[in-house]
Amino acid sequence: MSLFLGGCTSNGPINSPGFDNRFTGVISNAENIFLYTAAEVQIDNYMDDQIKLVDSYRGVMVLSSHAIRFLSWDVKEKAYRVQIDLPYRDLNQAKYGFNSLIPSYVAVRANNGEAFAFMIKDREVVKLAYRFLMLGKAGHLSVPE
Repeated sequence: MSLFLGGCTSNGPINSPGFDNRFTGVISNAENIFLYTAAEVQIDNYMDDQIKLVDSYRGVMVLSSHAIRFLSWDVKEKAYRVQIDLPYRDLNQAKYGFNSLIPSYVAVRANNGEAFAFMIKDREVVKLAYRFLMLGKAGHLSVPE
């Protein structure tokens, strides 16, 4: 996993022309990209019952044939950078939820205990992301190497 550097983050040009070309360059050509969406990630949060202050960053959540990733936009370089790279084989738990006080989310916990909650506005995208995570964890998304 990468460490986040800097304070302010943005989703980058997610809905602009040429967006795909900008972010697919940081993901191997050997992978298929199944889903991507603008998201805000909270670090060290599995959306448990307790409410705690955690760092959060805006960017793009990407689900590929190998991993769940979070990309942040580097304004200076005008490029996406991988900040979270969690291969499905390292995924321990995943869940999703809806709440009137917070946005919809997909939360994941890695085998090493790290946790991330991806806040996503569209509830249908949340459900779809969860399904892909479960398929990945079960080994159904991986591309032969």
